Amino acid sequence: MASTPNNTAKKDHPVNLSLAGDGFDTVIRAKAVVDAVPRCRNLVSCADILAMATRDAIALAGGPSYAVELGRLDGLT
Repeated sequence: MASTPNNTAKKDHPVNLSLAGDGFDTVIRAKAVVDAVPRCRNLVSCADILAMATRDAIALAGGPSYAVELGRLDGLT
């Protein structure tokens, strides 16, 4: 989630600069908590966290709940 000299992070892309910074901070904090568990380190991506947060927000708003495929390898199935 952090930009490097050779890569602009999605949060720093011009189209995302109008988004509230604390939203990105929440995802970064959630990822840090997951990565603090040794067996989970580098298995859950920020995209996974956003997908779960979206699913939970929809369910809390009265919408349906649904399964979310997790893990950095989910795009290979």
